[in-house]
Amino acid sequence: MGASVSEAEELLGSLGEASLSAADLERLLERALATDDRELRLLVTQYQALKRVAGELLERTESTLRGTQSQQDHLSQLAHFLIQADRTDTA
Repeated sequence: MGASVSEAEELLGSLGEASLSAADLERLLERALATDDRELRLLVTQYQALKRVAGELLERTESTLRGTQSQQDHLSQLAHFLIQADRTDTA
């Protein structure tokens, strides 16, 4: 079920510079609710949950590994990307 290294690298390369921030997601959710767009609402709420879980798992992994291996792991890089906007918003 896991992505291969090349798939993870390709996905990471295609994501662009910044993840959607919590404020961006809230605006999208408001639009989805205002326009009764069920698919967009579902997509946004699932993405918000994914970001929350990714952040918690990343913290747990980094505290266990002390940041050495997880910094080089492609899945960890993807998790960092997902949560980076929220970390910079609150910094």
